[in-house]
Amino acid sequence: SLPENTPIGTELLTISASDADKGLNGLIHYSIINPPSSSSFPFIINSTTGVISLHSSLDYEITRSYRFLIRASDSGLVQSLFTDTWLSISIKDINDCPVEIMFLPNRRFQYDNQKLFIYENTEINNLTLGYIRLVDRDSIETKLSISLIILDKQIKQDYEIISSNQLNSYILIAKQGIFDREIQTEINLRFIATDSLLTSIYDLKIYLIDLNDNPSEFLSNPLKFYIEELANYHMIKYPIEDYQLTIGYLNGIDHDEGENALNQYELESNEFIKIDSNTGRLYLIQPLDREQIEYIQLTARAINLAEPKWITDVQIQIQVLDVNDNIPQCLTSYNRISIPENFPIDKPIIKINASDPDNGLNGTINYRFRTNSTWLFNINNITGEIYSKELFDYESEYKNFLLIIDLEDNGNIIKNKNKNSCQIEIILEDINDNRPELISNEQKKIFLDINKSYENEIVLLNITDKDSELNGKIKYNLQSIESNINFNYNQTLFYLNQNGSLFITNKINQICLFKLHILLEDYGYPIQQTLIEINIAFGNSFDSRYSSFDKIEKFFQEKSLHTNYFVFIFGLTILIITFLFLISIIIICLLIRQQHQRHKTRIIARNKLLCSSSQQLTTSDSTVTSNITSTSIEHQQIIRPPCSNERPFTNERLSINCSSPESHTYKILHVPIDIHYNEKDKIDNISCDHGYHESYQTGTPSSSSPEQYSSENSIRRDYMFNQLPYFVTKCKSLSEGFIVEMNVDGSDEETR
Repeated sequence: SLPENTPIGTELLTISASDADKGLNGLIHYSIINPPSSSSFPFIINSTTGVISLHSSLDYEITRSYRFLIRASDSGLVQSLFTDTWLSISIKDINDCPVEIMFLPNRRFQYDNQKLFIYENTEINNLTLGYIRLVDRDSIETKLSISLIILDKQIKQDYEIISSNQLNSYILIAKQGIFDREIQTEINLRFIATDSLLTSIYDLKIYLIDLNDNPSEFLSNPLKFYIEELANYHMIKYPIEDYQLTIGYLNGIDHDEGENALNQYELESNEFIKIDSNTGRLYLIQPLDREQIEYIQLTARAINLAEPKWITDVQIQIQVLDVNDNIPQCLTSYNRISIPENFPIDKPIIKINASDPDNGLNGTINYRFRTNSTWLFNINNITGEIYSKELFDYESEYKNFLLIIDLEDNGNIIKNKNKNSCQIEIILEDINDNRPELISNEQKKIFLDINKSYENEIVLLNITDKDSELNGKIKYNLQSIESNINFNYNQTLFYLNQNGSLFITNKINQICLFKLHILLEDYGYPIQQTLIEINIAFGNSFDSRYSSFDKIEKFFQEKSLHTNYFVFIFGLTILIITFLFLISIIIICLLIRQQHQRHKTRIIARNKLLCSSSQQLTTSDSTVTSNITSTSIEHQQIIRPPCSNERPFTNERLSINCSSPESHTYKILHVPIDIHYNEKDKIDNISCDHGYHESYQTGTPSSSSPEQYSSENSIRRDYMFNQLPYFVTKCKSLSEGFIVEMNVDGSDEETR
């Protein structure tokens, strides 16, 4: 026994048989003998193992049991022996079938494929719409239930499902409400049935059949129409066929549908206007002159064709409008002009000349395009000047333009077929504004196989120039040839014919790449030129490295890249060395400048602190002494030498003054810091001293006698008598130092 939802592929049981023979005589095969239907039979058996499995789905509601014969046979060579046995399989039902909802309509109503048709205005008072029956094909007993859902939002009826006397049978009723097709054209109901496990849905659509229960209506009453006076119209004998004479239409609106909405129209009798009874079209039967008839009022009616014949009356008011009696006239009805394609857009192409015999506003002309051809043009409505919105292009598909200009005055516009107009034909003239171009980019990269036979012609260049005539005629000029390999005949290797055919004069037997620069010119004025580059690669189809243009180009690019890499490294090295050299030069210049600034600073400081004018130095001893002891003389500065163990310092003040600008000789009062009388390097008077000897001595020190002091001075004068530098002009010994006159010009300032 199998449940009907047993998965496909499930192994059900194993048939086992035994054979006492050996070898092939004992080898057993299993098979199913004559299954009921091979296409729908759900079981298969493994011929070797005897395993029976399920290979298609089971359905209890279709087949509830299976009985079939299984045969076990050996593989004897002389005769195959077999044994048969019967196998019975029963299918167990499960709850897998949803509830079936069956709807049987009321005989009063039409029904077709879940659609119920009911006449509108049908009385509703617990109206029976149909009968519902629930069917469950499963054998398992379950409780069935049904519910109703109304899918429409604005429903005008109440619906209910009630139980009947039979099991799982129900009645659908409409309890109350109205059926009005003009309010609600259809009603959508949904039934949901369930057996506590599975759910079914059944949708019922109710269509309301229309009845002629509404009369026609008009948008307004009275209906107003306007028509211009038609004194200038050419009226035909039967104007009903002339659509231009139509005044308007009567359109009675009927909320019914189909034949119930059809109307027939009638108009009271008159001599000017008639009506089409089927369409409601109002039309003129003779011209109207506003000066004679300005206002017409008639009565019309709409009558339903279906019973009951509803009748609706409406008042019609027709007002006749005045029009201009004269139309503008062009001085020339047709003009043809030629302009170059580069004609500016801010300049008028042509001005329309027209006149109107009317006066005032009726004689003021407005210019408008009726036909704008295929180009965007502008026209000045007042002056009649025509401009182009865009620049022309002779190479486009439009070379001629036909413009029709309507002429209207500022009076009431005449709308008829005799409306006046003029025509302008504009013809473009070509200028040389396009360069020659190579159409096919594939011709920029050409691959030639050196293994193939030599052919003189390489390619016929596909060149185009959109201009016409001489402006579009092309001249070819081979400018230069570049190659990665130097040939003695590079410049004569290729030849370019004036028809665009490129030839080669010699056969190439090696891998190489050529770049040809070709100048394309036209014969127009001004000359338009284009420089194109044609790359020709000679390769070897038997060598995969050089079997195509891209591979050859890549090969030479990589080769060039390696060369450029070494050039880059070399250039970078030179750049770094140059940079370091410049940095060194800058540092040296900065150091020199810094040293010069220090030198200049020391000179200025020394001049201010240690200078004394030659006039002050050559004064008498008493004057010098007086200046030394004075503290109020201008430009004086006290310089005190340090104390010495051998020569105690006396509290004397020495005078220093700046040099005079007239002389380069400076009088310097020099007081050595660490000089002593017993040192070897002593400075004393020289023969050039003019009366300065001991002029600054104010007395002998108290710690020594005059004789001892004189002896010390003598020792000091003996030392370094001839060792003074050449630039010292005067020298004078003092008790605490020396006064020296030096010539300072700055050339060897450090030494001095």
